[in-house]
Amino acid sequence: MITYAVLAQRLMRFVLEQASNECRRLEIDSTNQQPRIVERVFGVTQQSTTECPVCHAANSRESHVFAIDLESPLSVGSSSGLAAVLAGGSASVRRAESMARNGRNQKVGFLELVSSSLVRHDTQRAWCASCKKFQLLNTEKRVSNMPEAYLALNFPPLSSTLDSASAASSPLLNASTSAAKSAAAENAGSWQMTLPTAFALQMSDSEMQALPVDEMEGNRAQSRFDLVAIVSSIRDTRRGPEHLVVHVRDPNDSAAWLLFNDFLVQRVSEESATVFNDWWRTPSIAVYAKAESQSLQGAIQTIAHYHPYKISSRILTVPRSTLDSQQQSATAGMSQRWNSNRSSSNGRMRNAAVPLTKFEAEQLEHSEFQCALDAEFVVLEDARMEVFSDGTRQVHRPAVHGLARLSAVRANGGDLHGVPFIDDYVAISRPVFDLATQYSGIHAGDLTVGVSPYKLSTMKEVYKKLRLLIDSNCIIIGHGLKHDFRVCNIVVPLHLQKDTMLLYQSPSHIRPVSLRFLYWYFSRKSIQTREHSSVEDAQATLKVYESYVQCVAEGKSVETVLDDIYAVGSSMSWKLPDQKI
Repeated sequence: MITYAVLAQRLMRFVLEQASNECRRLEIDSTNQQPRIVERVFGVTQQSTTECPVCHAANSRESHVFAIDLESPLSVGSSSGLAAVLAGGSASVRRAESMARNGRNQKVGFLELVSSSLVRHDTQRAWCASCKKFQLLNTEKRVSNMPEAYLALNFPPLSSTLDSASAASSPLLNASTSAAKSAAAENAGSWQMTLPTAFALQMSDSEMQALPVDEMEGNRAQSRFDLVAIVSSIRDTRRGPEHLVVHVRDPNDSAAWLLFNDFLVQRVSEESATVFNDWWRTPSIAVYAKAESQSLQGAIQTIAHYHPYKISSRILTVPRSTLDSQQQSATAGMSQRWNSNRSSSNGRMRNAAVPLTKFEAEQLEHSEFQCALDAEFVVLEDARMEVFSDGTRQVHRPAVHGLARLSAVRANGGDLHGVPFIDDYVAISRPVFDLATQYSGIHAGDLTVGVSPYKLSTMKEVYKKLRLLIDSNCIIIGHGLKHDFRVCNIVVPLHLQKDTMLLYQSPSHIRPVSLRFLYWYFSRKSIQTREHSSVEDAQATLKVYESYVQCVAEGKSVETVLDDIYAVGSSMSWKLPDQKI
């Protein structure tokens, strides 16, 4: 079974390899005299030598890897590979089993693991071009050069750890087996170690060794590496499925660490980040920064020139999509509902959205823009749950939602105040479990390329628009923004959010007030009478927010207004006059 820890390592390797390949287009890599910028920053130079023990024919090659795979603590000191065991018969198998049993009782330090992983010897059966037949070839992989900036270390998965840990934490064990439970937990903690916050690599022509920082010698070629990030796997399945957490050293305080656990970010101690004593937390990736790294400012400027980080505001002033050419087949034979929602009179418009003007784009660039936003979602996968005989339910996996429509309206005043400038329907190619039409306003075919009556956009294009608003410090007004941003998988600073659900949340009342009721309370008009529309909801949210701002400006007590809202809502059983009983 592939764990998230292994998937994280594969993802990092894939991203760095793709970034390295893209660097071929950069000027800094136009010559073959120096490695690509990604290989300089993360790449570890590895020399591989293969020799035939019969004819002594050898060949060598040099390659770059972006992480060093650490050996398992159980395999340090073992010199026989799988191929050698299979070729040596039952005697080799018994010898390997004996070595493995002896190795389980030996404590292996982290620096010893690093040193043993810098030079690896293996034996594998392969074709010898000199002997013209298969031989047991001896292979040596030796690290010859370290990266200029960051060194990544991958920890191997330990299947025995998971089995022992499961036995140690089994709720079937009673109090009389506490000694056995403690022993199982100790055996499960194969990674019971403390990662050093820094270590030194001593390099020479013949060897490379990891040493403690206090053993650094001035007369030898050495480099110091400081721990800056740790990716760990949390495997306590009693509290939820396996997931990853990341510890990052605080750039403003070298003694403090930041924990990233899903959407939770908090300060933690150095000990909680570097100490691995619990079976349910295992390391996946450790990243060390080279203390005496060279300046990479020139390379960063080159990358910024070819790949600018800032997203152009043209995606809001002249909105286009790569799917536009595929939507022409959907223009004929549309129903009245579809035709009423299309804005074909203006080719620059996307559905109901009017693009930003040049003046508004300048406001956005100078962080003087604000908008009201709403999103509609569909259910991609239903929740998996188990219903017990007593009626209780246990959710094994929550429902998976996907963004279907994103709308944003102007909130800066002027002639276009309240007019949408984003109204994007997101093309979805995967099967949809439930369109939730009553709550999303999405009908069958609305999100299908070539069938939809709307101008569709890709998820990447919609995400870039949302990212542009956040990077431009745009104030975003909404109702229940936390849920919207979570499904969109984007983090928005709290100081940019104006959530009307929180603004009208009374500390003395648990029940949150719906947008529909708040809009009716302040305007005596109803919304969402048939189906939800993200444009209508965004405009309603803007009106509700403006009522709040007016209340504060006039010096009215917000608590008094909240008490009246809850009193009116309770008297009406929170049902509007036009709502069916």
